[in-house]
Amino acid sequence: MNILAITESRSEKVVGPINRMENSRVIVISGSSSQLYSYFKFVFQLIHHLWSRSPDVVLVNRDGPASFITTSISFIFQTPVVIRLGGDPWQNHHQKIREYYSKKECLGIAKHLILYSINHLAFRSCSGFIVVSNEMKDIVCNKLGVYESDVQVVHSSVDMSPFFCQNSVLETADIQQYEQYTILTVANLDFYGKYDGICRMLPSIRDFLQKNKEAKYIIAGSGIYLDKLESEIDRINNSEIKERIELLGYVDNVVNLYEDSDVFVYCSFFDGYPNVILEAQLSGIPVITNAKHGMIEQVVHNQDGYLIDEPSEFEYYLDMLYKNPKIYDKIVYNAKKKVIHYNNHSRAAEDIRNSIGKILNG
Repeated sequence: MNILAITESRSEKVVGPINRMENSRVIVISGSSSQLYSYFKFVFQLIHHLWSRSPDVVLVNRDGPASFITTSISFIFQTPVVIRLGGDPWQNHHQKIREYYSKKECLGIAKHLILYSINHLAFRSCSGFIVVSNEMKDIVCNKLGVYESDVQVVHSSVDMSPFFCQNSVLETADIQQYEQYTILTVANLDFYGKYDGICRMLPSIRDFLQKNKEAKYIIAGSGIYLDKLESEIDRINNSEIKERIELLGYVDNVVNLYEDSDVFVYCSFFDGYPNVILEAQLSGIPVITNAKHGMIEQVVHNQDGYLIDEPSEFEYYLDMLYKNPKIYDKIVYNAKKKVIHYNNHSRAAEDIRNSIGKILNG
């Protein structure tokens, strides 16, 4: 199958698998120059590929202007389009509109209303969808009233090469050797649901830090809610505990953070199938996350991580991992083995190809 893939963000999720397919190509919309010029250039690239290479299908990574442009031009060339969604675009735009409305920023409201409208046109024009979780499949089917066969689930893959620095890819570590116990969260703070999740688990993390003086908590990630999160941390009335909570903002080399940490905690109320969970599992640190969204498809409770129903439960599982090295090593081994087997680019390439076939033949 000859697939032309289009992506303008988080490109590795598409570039990695597509590069493993024969006769398939990727157009990456560059963000280095002005956005208008990038889309203008993209239009000519798309027309050139549709005219000269005649792909069987065009796969667009996420919603937005690229999906609208692609569905419009591909219609002229009679080429089917499949849109890949990594999160809920309806919830995202509703949240952004509410944020801009509270700030009385009319331009922001107008921008997201326009994006919402062009998404609707693109979604109605495409042949089907590839989504990253079963929850997203239900959302798309309910929102658009499409057949289940038109929406296929393909879990995200991850580039594993940065994590294979040790002699054995399934090597585990004994946490009792560490002088300091580091808890890590990596999150995109441009989304309220991720910021809210961190705020809700902060009291539980604080209680664990209070009982374990050698423990510290690191939060990596930037976004519009970074300052609000800093204010939330400042509200902790114990200065000694506050000194052991580090808010790093944007971190360029997040792989080193995983390698220097002992446990990954993640709480989010807006997500698809977060890559940070896969990266933590691949890095050899256990994951504790809330039982929401795609996280319930990434973690099997008590087998390769922990799923919690209430943010207050984070302290319990942190304490259990801290005190039980054998359980810790079992969780790390099972999680790493699963990601290596199920979330590699080659498997994702096969799943994408099969899913597109089901959509086009459905």
